[in-house]
Amino acid sequence: MEHSVSAQFYFHHKLLLRNQYLSFLLIISIFQFCFSAHASDTKQAFINANIIDVRTGELTKNAVIYVDRGKIAAIEQNSAAEDLSRGYVIIDVKGGFVVPGLWDSHIHLGDSVEESRENALRLLAKGITQTRDMGRSVKSLKSYKQAEQQGKLSGLPHVINAGPLIDGSMNTWYGDLQYVIEDEGTVANKLASIKRSGADFIKVYQDLSEPVYQKILIEADKLELDVHGHVPSRVGIEALVSGSQKTIEHLDISAFQTCSPNGRELYGKALNAKFGEGYSAYYQVMIAFWQSIDWQSCGQALRKFAERGGALNPSLIMETFDHKLVGEKVLKEMHNEDWLGKSWCMQQLAGVERADKRLRQQYLAEIKKALSKIKGYGVIILAGSDSPNYCNIAGDSLLWELHRLNEFGLTNLEVLQSATINPAKVFKMPESTEIRVGSAANFIVLNENPLATVKAYSALRGTYFDSRWRQAFGDKITRNSIKSGI
Repeated sequence: MEHSVSAQFYFHHKLLLRNQYLSFLLIISIFQFCFSAHASDTKQAFINANIIDVRTGELTKNAVIYVDRGKIAAIEQNSAAEDLSRGYVIIDVKGGFVVPGLWDSHIHLGDSVEESRENALRLLAKGITQTRDMGRSVKSLKSYKQAEQQGKLSGLPHVINAGPLIDGSMNTWYGDLQYVIEDEGTVANKLASIKRSGADFIKVYQDLSEPVYQKILIEADKLELDVHGHVPSRVGIEALVSGSQKTIEHLDISAFQTCSPNGRELYGKALNAKFGEGYSAYYQVMIAFWQSIDWQSCGQALRKFAERGGALNPSLIMETFDHKLVGEKVLKEMHNEDWLGKSWCMQQLAGVERADKRLRQQYLAEIKKALSKIKGYGVIILAGSDSPNYCNIAGDSLLWELHRLNEFGLTNLEVLQSATINPAKVFKMPESTEIRVGSAANFIVLNENPLATVKAYSALRGTYFDSRWRQAFGDKITRNSIKSGI
């Protein structure tokens, strides 16, 4: 029963990866219309800007940011600014709040270059200029890298790619997305092959044996590749944190089952309840699970994980989705009423609506407590949507995740850091969050202050990325174009 239910879930997951969005043959031109890009202007002065330091939350008010050929040439106060007639195009951001371009730290852009491009456009439309793709086949990765080298993806968000996920057993619903490694003697060759294909890091998955997992860490280190991913159930949290894996994906029972003495048993019950008995039964199992965790032992391990810079991508919207968060937007975006993915999504949302409201609230409270504990141990928190899983949409879902992180206890500054400085640190790309003289210009302008409200991320004024300023026009690119059937 456990495997058949799990198979059903991952089968839908794969369908969502391949089929979530309609063709964007014409939407690219709409994107260019809705994002007015000054591609030919090499020197721009952004006046009346309020710059937020994402490390401290300090605000530099009424500033001018001078950008020259994609780099920040100077930052001055409006009152002290030099004569703007020296060849700069003036862009008045009218008191907008400037922060680095956002990260979505967990996404699946799609198997084909076309689908990846479509989803990347959606990200950029929401101010997301960097992302971490958490799984594509070797064939897909090679095609993506070739398109990148040919300039077909220029101007789109920067992507770091995992390539195939590495697991210990074959799951047919994943097809060629998996690399199965059962023998530690084959690890070196398989990892070298993944690197040659263009992977930027290695993603480990659920069913690896501990000897194979340990060998992966050794060989990845030789190849200068970091290891990210799930917590293999045969390895567990304590063994994982003693190694070099950089991230734990998802705040759920699959990741933390070894922190509970009854974790393995409850994991099987949770799968059967969620995809069989219904969400009320699932919430009951999950409440029992979170309450059974040995936080003294697990907390000790997580402190060690934090000490070496370990990060958790909780993907809260995966575990807490409902109509209030995603329903109406998703249903508008899903264009084909007969499409299986939309039907499945609607079934899941309906199941959540039917569930006992008291149990759901208790379940959400347990997740909130768990996140608070993990954050308290010093583990870095990353914002990632896991789009297109669970009715998620590239771009919008990252903004929903930021809302959830705030609702579940992160301060407004911590929410901002989860999508900027934290991923930049974990993924070794600190320059992606630098708004300083000499750094590459990569920033967004928000009409509201994100340190005052998380609603600010939905009030995008524009994005400067890849030497272009793109002025945003709300949701028109995704909502009206799809609604009109383009």
